[in-house]
Amino acid sequence: MSILCAVLSRAPGGAPDPALEAARAIAGRVGLDPPRVVTSEAALERLAHDATEPLLVVRDPAPFLAWGQGRGPLRAVLGWDDTATTAAALEPLVTLRRAGPVDVEVVHVYYPDEVAARYGLHVESLVEPSPRLEALLRRDVAHQLGELPGDGALAITPAIGLGRIGDHLLERAEASAADLVVVGNHHRGGLRRLSSVAARVLADARTSLLLVPLRPDAALDHAPRFETAVVATDGSAFANRAIPYAYRLIPGCGEVHLIRVVGSDEQVDDHTLIEGLLRLRPSGRPDTRTVAHVVRDGDPAHAIATTAERVGADVVCIASHGRAGVLRVLIGSVTDRLLHLCRRPVLLHPVE
Repeated sequence: MSILCAVLSRAPGGAPDPALEAARAIAGRVGLDPPRVVTSEAALERLAHDATEPLLVVRDPAPFLAWGQGRGPLRAVLGWDDTATTAAALEPLVTLRRAGPVDVEVVHVYYPDEVAARYGLHVESLVEPSPRLEALLRRDVAHQLGELPGDGALAITPAIGLGRIGDHLLERAEASAADLVVVGNHHRGGLRRLSSVAARVLADARTSLLLVPLRPDAALDHAPRFETAVVATDGSAFANRAIPYAYRLIPGCGEVHLIRVVGSDEQVDDHTLIEGLLRLRPSGRPDTRTVAHVVRDGDPAHAIATTAERVGADVVCIASHGRAGVLRVLIGSVTDRLLHLCRRPVLLHPVE
């Protein structure tokens, strides 16, 4: 892929610039166009704002010169928030890792109250790390990343958020002596730009940077495989129609979670409901692990979404009435609310 390499040069006219030499070495090794030289922070900011390709800003030349000569790996910190923009940052990282070893530390800054709500768990502290939450975050980030192609180590670091995400990334980069900070670039403008992680990192980082915009033609080849599905049913013939689709999406060695949501005060026997759910397993799938859950929650959509997060579902399957107009407003729609709450892909099976 194409990467734009840039150097902020303040060397006197005609004087050698180590950063420019490093950028030329990178361009030669990776097969990039000659680096672009800018002479002010303002010009660099404009370039970063307008760039439609990943922008590599070389500030400390020494690590890149050593990497270009095969004397050691680059050490990169990648800011991760599981959006399409940060996922797009994987592509240029893979390009670098294929040219030479790049050790990548994926830093996921999280806020305990938000993450605990997403997983349907109780938050114990807003300022102390939660081992349970961080274990779930590591699992999910690892699954989203998959096997990152190229040479170099890969580590995942959840970091509790106590301020701006950009500050946390820079602190982590300094603590780990990283050579490169990698962030997705939303190309925000106006007032929204004030909260941009990329803008914050560009303004304050002393290390080199890789800013990656989400392009329409970006090759997002790192989508996770479907290995775990959640399918919700109330036991009716209508709702059960979604179950075969969940098993069809998941390979034989995968896992399907069958969920029955009941009211918090509803008097039912959980064991009986679980046995009923397990009887809904399609025949001929002995290698697919099936787990049944009875979840007590007055909000079915919330129960489905949080269960999907806790089990690490790759897809959620649910039958939908496909109602519209006045009928939809009067009756309400679990499906609509689920689509609003759920961060996982949702497969809707419309049934009239």
